[in-house]
Amino acid sequence: MAFDARLIGGTSTRGLFVGPPGAIQAAALQGLVAPSGGTFVAFNLPSMNAIGQVVFNAELTGGSAANGIFVGAPGALQTAALQGTAAPAGGNYQNLSSSPT
Repeated sequence: MAFDARLIGGTSTRGLFVGPPGAIQAAALQGLVAPSGGTFVAFNLPSMNAIGQVVFNAELTGGSAANGIFVGAPGALQTAALQGTAAPAGGNYQNLSSSPT
């Protein structure tokens, strides 16, 4: 299971969480550093891929891109794509999907 939630009373006001009931972990928190640089601001419709990793689009601030697609597990997130960076087929990524799968 993967979901994002607004938080009250902690150091972050929003987070992305993954795992089975009873063993949920934070994968990313608003205000923490993203793997590509910058900090997470907001998360959009996370999903799980075929090998059980969380996949999500996040808005970023303070880095080289305004948003990106991230994949992985809590503590092991990787950047899959950043807005404005080179795409393998040529050109640059624009308007990254808000619900990658």
